[in-house]
Amino acid sequence: MIEGSKVLGIIPARGGSKGIPGKNMIEINGVPLLEFSLNAVESSEYLDEVVVSTDSKVIKDHVNSLGKKTKAPFLRPSELATDTALTIDVMRHAIEWFSEKQEKFEIYVLLQPTSPLRIARDIDICIETFVKNKCTSVVSVKNVGGEHPARMYRISDGLLDAIMGENTAMQPRQELEPLYIRSGSVYITSQATINEFDNILGNRIVPVELPLARSVNIDNYADLAVAEYYLRHEAD
Repeated sequence: MIEGSKVLGIIPARGGSKGIPGKNMIEINGVPLLEFSLNAVESSEYLDEVVVSTDSKVIKDHVNSLGKKTKAPFLRPSELATDTALTIDVMRHAIEWFSEKQEKFEIYVLLQPTSPLRIARDIDICIETFVKNKCTSVVSVKNVGGEHPARMYRISDGLLDAIMGENTAMQPRQELEPLYIRSGSVYITSQATINEFDNILGNRIVPVELPLARSVNIDNYADLAVAEYYLRHEAD
């Protein structure tokens, strides 16, 4: 619990997916993908409530049958469950649902179910970071490692053309400036940020770097294999 602020966790889990059909319920080591996020929030110190926003009755019923902190009390409309639906609109729908129940929150935590390896402490560190900083949002990130932009090329007239020049492209990775990409694991924002900027990030975004092993984002079957590897490795 955060003194003076109620914190709502929102897990967006639609029924469809192009890359992996029924992705949010596909099993990793015998556990549905969505349940990894449900398990992580159970041990969070700061989440007052957690809701799954879904358009799928199958997902809704499954979540509510587990007896966990997280509930799926509503079905979001189909127009908010397309490939082009905006996250901000999905969040607003959930926020408005609670507002109609006379429940108000100041801090929102977006937890995508496609990040199954994050743990409760990752969530809480991001919330603590948000509270301690004068920022509009906190975003989990990971180091790009070998996928550094300095090593990227475009194809021009059938030939490779180093985006940052060949000398830069051939530098040892250790000499390149560390760069980061959003991991998708945790986003922290507030009602104030949403009101002012009409998005969840705003203009002062504080990063929290998470380890690569807890930053896997499931987009395709190869990502599933990576997640399974890390889970087995952790068990070892």
